[in-house]
Amino acid sequence: MRDLKGKVAFVTGGASGIGLAIATSLARRGSAVALADIDEAAAGAAAEGIVAAGGGALGVHCDVTSEESLERAANTTAAALGDVHILVNNAGAFSVGFLEDTKRSDWEWLLELNVVGVTNGLRLFLPRLKALGEEAHVVNTASVSGHVPVAGLSIYTATKFAVVGLTECLRLELAGTKIGVSVLCPGIVRTSLLETSPRHRPERHGGGSQEPNPMQAIIESGTDPAEVGEHVAHAIERGEFYVFTHPPLRPAFEKRCEEILASYRR
Repeated sequence: MRDLKGKVAFVTGGASGIGLAIATSLARRGSAVALADIDEAAAGAAAEGIVAAGGGALGVHCDVTSEESLERAANTTAAALGDVHILVNNAGAFSVGFLEDTKRSDWEWLLELNVVGVTNGLRLFLPRLKALGEEAHVVNTASVSGHVPVAGLSIYTATKFAVVGLTECLRLELAGTKIGVSVLCPGIVRTSLLETSPRHRPERHGGGSQEPNPMQAIIESGTDPAEVGEHVAHAIERGEFYVFTHPPLRPAFEKRCEEILASYRR
C-alpha cells in the first residue's frame, strides 16, 4: 500500500499513546482515521487535534471486548468516513506481577482485552476488507514481550506471545490476497498505559488498583510514541511484517534464538 492518501483507518486504543501516534502518522499521509477507544471523550478530543492540524479524523466509542460495541463503531466509521482499508488492533492493557501472585481474574482480564479484543477486530473486519477488493492492511500491536520474556510480566508476556503467533498465522492465511499484515513489537514507549489499564479494568474482572506501579519510572523514560507511529506507517507503505522499534534490544533476540538453535544441535 504505497499511497495512504484517501484511505480510511480504524485504530483501536486510538485516543492516546501508540494508537494516537499511529493515527496521527496515517493522517499526515492523507488517510482519514477513526480513533476507536473505550474513552469516548478522549477519542473525540484527540480527533479534534488531528482535524485542527489539517487531517481527517473521527472519535468513536469502542470496547474491543464487546462484539456489539466493535460493530457499532465500525458502522459509525463507515457512515462518516467510508469503507475501512487499514485496521489497527492496538487496544490493550498492561499488568505487573510474579506468576504465583496472580489471580484468575488477572488472567481473564488481560486475555480478554489483549487477545480476544484483537480476534474480535479481525473477525469483524476481515470480511469487510476482503469485500473491498482493494489493497488493505492489518496491524496487530504486540510487544517485544511477545518474543523475549521478562520476569514479573507473566500475564502480559503470555498475551503478547499470543498476538505474535496469531498474526503470523494470519499472514499465512492471507497470502495471495490484497491484504497486508504487520505485527508491531515495540520496546518501552512513553505512554499512559500504566494509568489507563487499571482505570478501565472492569468490575467483572476485579476492578483496577490505583497503587503506584514499579514500572512508572521506566515507562516515563521510554521512546516517544510518535517514533513508533512513523515505524508503523512505513511498514504499511512497504508491506513489512515485523515492526521492531528498539534496535538496542536485538542482542536479547539473538540470545534467545541462539539457545533454541543450540538445543536442536544436541
